Amino acid sequence: MSVKEVLPAIRSMLAEIMIKRNISLYRVSKILGISPAAVENYVKKKRGTSLREFLEKDPDFMEVLNDVVDKLLVDETTEFENYYCVLCTEGKKALKRTGVEIPSCYYETSLLH
Repeated sequence: MSVKEVLPAIRSMLAEIMIKRNISLYRVSKILGISPAAVENYVKKKRGTSLREFLEKDPDFMEVLNDVVDKLLVDETTEFENYYCVLCTEGKKALKRTGVEIPSCYYETSLLH
């Protein structure tokens, strides 16, 4: 398992939350910086599914995720990329609580040295 599996799961969850809040597919794609087809694949669970079940069961992570969605929807000038590291770090913490270990990414490793 790696960060390459965490971020798609997070994008998938974000897309689904926004669509459930009646945000259009095109607006979700603009906010997340991905294509409308990618959003559709995430919502239909064709992508980003490998770690979702673990993340969705963690109430602390879900709270952080919903807070980020709230911020993105209120202030559309906020770049989603600003939240990648926070969501990835929180996601890895949630996974660790379930026994799933994800190694540190390059950014985390460079901060520690």
